[in-house]
Amino acid sequence: MKDTDTDHRHAVALFRYGLIADLVHLPPGTEGLYQRLEEKAAKDYRIPGTRRTRVAPETLRDWLKRYRKGGFDALMPKVCTNRAPCLRPSPIGCCRSKRPTPNSR
Repeated sequence: MKDTDTDHRHAVALFRYGLIADLVHLPPGTEGLYQRLEEKAAKDYRIPGTRRTRVAPETLRDWLKRYRKGGFDALMPKVCTNRAPCLRPSPIGCCRSKRPTPNSR
């Protein structure tokens, strides 16, 4: 794996952790947790590797769950295991295949 790939994965994990850091100490099911996630999701962010600026509350909840289960490393995007390059880098995942849409002929 190239150093730039590792650096990017680390930057994405740091970004994800930065959004959930103040929530990781709260037990799952804490009252008001989802409201806090919605407040964070309502803000714009500079997300590494993408032009997107928003993160859904469900995504934040998933990152929180993954962090609780696997620590910081669980927040890193997965490494592409196929030989084809990723068509669209994403802070949420990797190796998304481009599917034709009904209007794209």
